Amino acid sequence: MLPQNWKRVIRALEVYHATGEPIGRSQKNYMRNSDVEFIQYGLMWDRETLYSNINKRVDDMIEAGLVEETRNLLSAGYSPSLNALNTVGIRK
Repeated sequence: MLPQNWKRVIRALEVYHATGEPIGRSQKNYMRNSDVEFIQYGLMWDRETLYSNINKRVDDMIEAGLVEETRNLLSAGYSPSLNALNTVGIRK
């Protein structure tokens, strides 16, 4: 059984396979010094508005061809377990 962060484990294995080095070593090469301060903002929507927006988004995705696109990908032989098919709006 994979750990909770299985996507990170898979990415680390991909990097090791491609470079022959652990992901930590290559990440150290890209570490940046940051003296930047930031402020994070968030929105708190009431539940009814939030769910209304989610439902509208899903309806728009279906209208734009989500179901057909997914069927085409699966019929072309792509596995439903692919990360690309594990996105918002597509449930296994």
